[in-house]
Amino acid sequence: MTFHAHETITNLLDEPDRITDMDVRHFRLEVFSDGIVSREEAEAIVALNAAVTNKCEAWAEYFVEALVDYMVLQAEPRGSVSVANSEWLISEIFQDDVIASMLELELLVCIIEEASYVPSSLSDLALQQAAKVAFEADGKEIFGHKLEKGKLGLAEVELIRRVLYAYGGESGMAISWFEAEVLFNLNDQTIETENHPAWSDLFVKAIANYLMAVSGYQGVSRADALRRDAWLEDTETDVAGVLANALRSIGQTFTKKTITDAFTSDSQRMQKAWGVRVADITAAQQLASKINDHEGAWLAERMGRDGAMHQNEQALIDFIREENPKIHPAVDEMIKKLAS
Repeated sequence: MTFHAHETITNLLDEPDRITDMDVRHFRLEVFSDGIVSREEAEAIVALNAAVTNKCEAWAEYFVEALVDYMVLQAEPRGSVSVANSEWLISEIFQDDVIASMLELELLVCIIEEASYVPSSLSDLALQQAAKVAFEADGKEIFGHKLEKGKLGLAEVELIRRVLYAYGGESGMAISWFEAEVLFNLNDQTIETENHPAWSDLFVKAIANYLMAVSGYQGVSRADALRRDAWLEDTETDVAGVLANALRSIGQTFTKKTITDAFTSDSQRMQKAWGVRVADITAAQQLASKINDHEGAWLAERMGRDGAMHQNEQALIDFIREENPKIHPAVDEMIKKLAS
């Protein structure tokens, strides 16, 4: 059995207002037995997802799997997402400046992860919406994790990390200005909340990656900046020194549990990765790594918007100072102003 243009896809359901496990099995084995191979079929699946609210758990898995397969492996150019296909997908799932549902955001992230290339507009949209969801979604789930409104817990941080990593992967691509802006906005929104320590880790190293990269520093890739377990495998790491630096920079009150968290935190792994690379770079690279006037002015403006220096911003400055002892004058002046 195959799907035809003149059919209403809801007519293929056992019940018109409900998608059951049996319906999903029917789609897999009969209706779309050869996969979603045309734009028409893809549109039908998206329309069905939007039209029916009562859906079984198996539907979510099928929806994402089928449309990722179509977007990445069936639609030309295979393996990549073209600008035209990206625009079509956005038009299908983006309504009133928001992604229609958590499932469709999950779909978007999975497409970016699977494709060897997607337009930056698609990744930017995913990050923007992930940040919106991370701040606003109360009790909703994505990738099997429940989110908490107004607070960046581990689930929210991992969602943001997943989008950032999906776009850059293992390439040398650096964090972009747009991504840095989204991260700063999210940090500003949650300054008064008790976020998970992983947020500070991610914020500091992602912004540092952007600032260093745009200034010509080539010592660390996006993959290194977002890696979670790089230095734990290195038995020569000065654990005591790294942990002491974490306690000094982040400035938190640590219990036994949070000390354990700090020991395994992304920030410390990243500091180790940066330390190894900084030791090996040439004098020319050291010169190139200095934050230029444009980036210095941007950072000073971003951090001084509310007239106060906050914890994550101080941690970022500490990290930058360690990598670039002669901090940019605009940033230095802003720090003195906020401290006065």
